Amino acid sequence: MHISGRDLDRAAVAVQEFQLSENGVSYRKEQVESAISRWLALRIDRMADDLDDVLTTPSLPEFREFNQILVAEAAEAHSPMVQEDPSAVEQATEADVFSGRRAYSPERLAAMIRYFAAHGKEMYRTKLNKLLFYADLRFYTQNGVGISGATYVNLPYGPVADGVTTLFDDLVAAGEVSIIEEIEGSGRFAADADAVDLGPLSSDEIRELYAVLERYGDLTTKEIVDLSHEEMAYKYTRPGEPIAYEYGKFLKQ
Repeated sequence: MHISGRDLDRAAVAVQEFQLSENGVSYRKEQVESAISRWLALRIDRMADDLDDVLTTPSLPEFREFNQILVAEAAEAHSPMVQEDPSAVEQATEADVFSGRRAYSPERLAAMIRYFAAHGKEMYRTKLNKLLFYADLRFYTQNGVGISGATYVNLPYGPVADGVTTLFDDLVAAGEVSIIEEIEGSGRFAADADAVDLGPLSSDEIRELYAVLERYGDLTTKEIVDLSHEEMAYKYTRPGEPIAYEYGKFLKQ
C-alpha cells in the first residue's frame, strides 16, 4: 500500500505528540514511521486519510494493534544487558518483545513461583500470576531482559504467563509447593522458605522478586487484578493476545 510522505509525516508527528503528552515517552520519528509502515502492511485495505485520528484514539482496535507494533519497534532498538551467561539472552527478533529477550525457561519461572509461595502471603493462584507478570516486566524495564522468558497473555483476570497452569500442577505434584485448602475449591500456595530452590536465579533477580513482594505483596487478589486491568499492558492488548515487555515502562507502581 502506498502512502505519501506528507501523510506519513503528519501521522508520525501526531503519534509522537500523543505518546509524549499522554504517556511521557518520546519516540524517534523513524521508529514511529517504521511502526506505521508495518501496521499499514496489516491493514492494506484502509485509506490513509484518517491515520492521525485512528492512531491517537485508544478506544479503537486499530490503535491497540498499532501501539503494540510501536512498542515492539522501540524494543528492537533496546540493547539487552550482559548476563553472567550471555548465551541465555537470544538475539533480538520480533518475537523477543513478547518473551523479554530471553529464551523461555520453565525452571526460572518455577523458581519465581517457589519464591512467591514461600515468602508471600495469601498467595492464591490469580494473585501469584500477577506477581510473576510484574516481576518479569519490571526487571525487563530496568535491565533490558526478563527473568523467565515467559510470554504473558491478556486473560479475563489480568496478564497470565502462557503455560503456567501446567507448571503450577507440576510443582504441586512434585511437592515443591503445596496448596493449603481453606474452603472447598479454594486454596493458596505455600512453600518452605528454608528449602525453596532458587538456583536458576541471579542475586539481582531474587532482589527484584523481593521488591515486587514489598510493592504488591499486601494487595488482595481483587486489588492486584484491578490494578493489572488498569495497566497499559492490559488495556492496549486484546483478549488472548500476547503482551509486549516494553509495556513495563508504563506500569503504574
